[in-house]
Amino acid sequence: MVVRQNLQLLSQLAEEHQAYHHQRKQGANHLEESLAVLQN
Repeated sequence: MVVRQNLQLLSQLAEEHQAYHHQRKQGANHLEESLAVLQN
């Protein structure tokens, strides 16, 4: 029972972690695009 709860918690954390990195990656891409536009 406790193990199952821990597994659920871990998988939830992993999902949030992936989402966080995905958002950061999108933000970085957006920054690069903005810089490219400014330089042109």
